[in-house]
Amino acid sequence: MLTVTPEKLPLFTTVLQSGIEILTPAGTSLGQFPSALPGFTAEYLANTLQTIFHNGSAVDYLTTVLCGEKPTLAFSSAMPGVAGAIFRKISPFFPKP
Repeated sequence: MLTVTPEKLPLFTTVLQSGIEILTPAGTSLGQFPSALPGFTAEYLANTLQTIFHNGSAVDYLTTVLCGEKPTLAFSSAMPGVAGAIFRKISPFFPKP
């Protein structure tokens, strides 16, 4: 676990804004990938992680397999407002095909 004091947080701004690259085997699902990272438990993925973007598109299911040459992921807890309601996993407001 990484602990950063408030005065040192600006040193991490670039990393937090642009992300990091992590190599993972082909065929890895969205649920398997974060499960291998520190702090991502099954409970966290099910209850706290509410919004997932894979290659720029909202995803509903953690069983979705990573695809593309360099897949890009973005995770978030519940986002506020209409956008949060629409992009949330399995949103009742915007059913996805």
